[in-house]
Amino acid sequence: MGAGESKLPDNAEDIAATCELPIKTVNRLWKRFQELDKEKKGVLDADDFHEIHSFHLNPLAPRIIDLFMDATGHCDFEGFCKLVAVFQPCDKKTASDAVNSPQSKARLLFRLFDYEAKCELHQNEVFEILLLMVGSSVEETQLKHIAKRVILETTGGTRHKIEPEDLVRALDMDTVGVKMSAGY
Repeated sequence: MGAGESKLPDNAEDIAATCELPIKTVNRLWKRFQELDKEKKGVLDADDFHEIHSFHLNPLAPRIIDLFMDATGHCDFEGFCKLVAVFQPCDKKTASDAVNSPQSKARLLFRLFDYEAKCELHQNEVFEILLLMVGSSVEETQLKHIAKRVILETTGGTRHKIEPEDLVRALDMDTVGVKMSAGY
């Protein structure tokens, strides 16, 4: 890799501030971004993500990739950092509006499930997620029952759809904070 390719983008400090990341972390993410961008396009597309070893084994891989993509089907470095920043470790002192707060992590999880970006999940969408995750190992009728139960328990039985804040309230934020954290 030439010196020009490894140089941080001019807006690296702005990205660090927006994403609440140390500049050293932005530098590491830049190197990872460049590794994924094998064709040196300056953006990533779905094919670049499919090159990640064993990523294709994740049944939610297509939806995870979609989280990274903008309207043009690409992910620039800033967008890459914004999404990855959510996975920074957090602790009890992390503000609820921080990029890496358990609440932000839960909202990202909701976006993963909300494939149509309607800010609501209905029973059929919960069923589809469950089907992706367990495949044919559980009978369809049982999955439909589980999906219905998820809606009822998440909303307290008050609605037939889950909204982002329902998921935030329903999940144990300590567990979300730990399980959705990664070092990079």
